[in-house]
Amino acid sequence: MGRYKFSLVNDGGFMPDLDGVEMPNLEAVRGHATQAIADIIADELRQGKTDVRLSLIVDSEDGERVANFQAIARLEVEESPCARPAPAAKGPEE
Repeated sequence: MGRYKFSLVNDGGFMPDLDGVEMPNLEAVRGHATQAIADIIADELRQGKTDVRLSLIVDSEDGERVANFQAIARLEVEESPCARPAPAAKGPEE
């Protein structure tokens, strides 16, 4: 069992994890990091961002770099012409 710190780097800058999380092994660290990245990306997309880039840096309690997870998510929407609203009908005086 060890304590790992998961610090975030994104367009908001560097956000250090000051407390850390107890994890039994590196497999648990990977699972925690993967879930955190998925949650962060989902939150950013819900806020209307379409391009999300981040790093999650994991350090052990003694300051040793354990991993650096990097993620890029881009949301591209291509609307079908039939999905666009029809233009307003013109009245007889136009």
